[in-house]
Amino acid sequence: MSDQQIRCFIAIRLSQEAQAQISNYIEDLKKYSNDVRWVRAENIHLTLKFLGEIESSRVDRVKECLYPISSEFSSFSLSISGSGCFPGKKRPRVFWLGMKQDKENPLFSVHKRIENQLLKLDFEKEKRRFSAHLTLGRVRARQPVDFSELFTFLENNPFTPVKFPVQKIYFIQSYLKPTGAEYQIIETYPLN
Repeated sequence: MSDQQIRCFIAIRLSQEAQAQISNYIEDLKKYSNDVRWVRAENIHLTLKFLGEIESSRVDRVKECLYPISSEFSSFSLSISGSGCFPGKKRPRVFWLGMKQDKENPLFSVHKRIENQLLKLDFEKEKRRFSAHLTLGRVRARQPVDFSELFTFLENNPFTPVKFPVQKIYFIQSYLKPTGAEYQIIETYPLN
């Protein structure tokens, strides 16, 4: 009998205040495009490492591997600031909000530590540079779409920066459904 596949990732979740502010912003963005599947605010998170589909037998080893993070890092704050799209304005696939790059917060150290811990379990390091962002929506259409009104709105109405505390790291299972992804926490890692 084959091992069941579990779709999962490691992430930081947002405060309710940040979720509420993002939710209001997404409501404004929806007015400018029906060609984007907007993420529900309660599902928005900062992905530190996407593991993809892994065998359920590996879940416990991943859980164990991440425990040192709790004792090695203290709580910190992040600021959501700026917006953009991947890969670019000519043919966007993902709309996002960014993170203010603050030298005092250990976000990049936490990310690097997670990468190194998971390397011990034969998870490959991400080849692309870590880009701390919150996915707001994904483009539905396969053919090019005119997003000029949406880009104009984004330029004229930048997201009001919001700061939120990071007190825990989460190991999360993702279920893909026609209505959008649903998440279940596998393990929580409280920071000092």
